[in-house]
Amino acid sequence: MPVKRRVSKARSSVISPTTVALYARALELRALGPDFRDEALDAQAACERALGGGIRRLWVTTIFDVIDHGLDPNDPDSVRAAEQLRRLDEALAAAKKVAPPATAIPEPVS
Repeated sequence: MPVKRRVSKARSSVISPTTVALYARALELRALGPDFRDEALDAQAACERALGGGIRRLWVTTIFDVIDHGLDPNDPDSVRAAEQLRRLDEALAAAKKVAPPATAIPEPVS
């Protein structure tokens, strides 16, 4: 009986400007502390979905797991996440170099 051949759905993540912006926002919210925990988790989930092709799998090691717990060289998911993290950090550094510095809002003159 003919059987449909299954193709692996492993996708290479694309580091787009949107993904870099989501990653930067997640890092900002994480740095604000426990008062912004829910917002930070939502931002992390959005970043993970962008990296994973729209799917968030709870059992897969993410870039934020690598940030929190470090790299496990025996876990292929951890190695993949560490590579994604390295690429995101490079893209974020490049975006900060290109972006003009934020200027302060001028005070109104009376």
